[in-house]
Amino acid sequence: MWYLIIPLIGAFHVRRFWRLFRDRFIALQGVPPLTYQLSRLRSEEPLVYRCVGVIEAVSDEGLLWVRGEGVTAAVSMNRTQIFLVPPEGTDDGALQRLQWRQFPLVLEGSMVYVAGPYCTQDGRSLFCSTKEEPLLVLLFDGDEQTLAYRVLSAARQPNEYWNPITPYSLALGVFSQLLLAASYSGRPALRFSVLVALMAVFMPILPLLPPGVLLTSFYRRWWRRARHYRSYRDVLAFMQKQTQRETQKEAPGFLPGPMAGWSIEQYENRSRLLVLYAISAVGFGIVLNILVVLFVLQNLFL
Repeated sequence: MWYLIIPLIGAFHVRRFWRLFRDRFIALQGVPPLTYQLSRLRSEEPLVYRCVGVIEAVSDEGLLWVRGEGVTAAVSMNRTQIFLVPPEGTDDGALQRLQWRQFPLVLEGSMVYVAGPYCTQDGRSLFCSTKEEPLLVLLFDGDEQTLAYRVLSAARQPNEYWNPITPYSLALGVFSQLLLAASYSGRPALRFSVLVALMAVFMPILPLLPPGVLLTSFYRRWWRRARHYRSYRDVLAFMQKQTQRETQKEAPGFLPGPMAGWSIEQYENRSRLLVLYAISAVGFGIVLNILVVLFVLQNLFL
């Protein structure tokens, strides 16, 4: 349970988070960009805009000032989702989540993408988060025209199994197996159970031990390629929602040349096949190492 079920629960939670993030990001691409005329409008209900520009200033009041095209917007960073976009040309990069307290380290002039509710508070218009819709802020560098494709490519976990709850789950699993082995150690009739518990203690590092480590290397390679195919799938799906002119202008460089004519289903099927290969490889490697560890422990303690 500690080594598999709980990390898998975290994996499904992480996958759901990034899927919802991509869906929302795509939806925000369809909202109008903030202009000077729109910034002067007053509305009781928040309106939704997006703004791409450079950071002018960061205030102690929790405000970020962004200079866009023809307009300077204030951004309230309270309850805001903040991410750092990987540099251009990074194939295996992932969005890095940031906290507001890290923003004083951001240099003025950095590029930023802001999208979400545009509110009026105390007679001042600014981007702000609401209970229903948090504000999205992306720090990036490079070409603004390729930002959407880079975000969609990076908006996923490198490995869903390794998520925020996995280290704690593995630590609890090791601790529980050590307690079990210690409680059985004084009973000769339960010596085999002690060996199994000791073997379970080493379970988290089994994929890194020979001879199974060779299969783990195949697992990593296939899992990384499967992630690439899912990225290509999402980029292609987004491209198909754009106009034909935009697609022809921005598509090159984001889909591999030999597979540029593939369909979404082909990318999806190839990704699933590689995931199956990866899971089979690491599973076989773990089973192989379990047999080796049991053999060694049996010779040591029996």
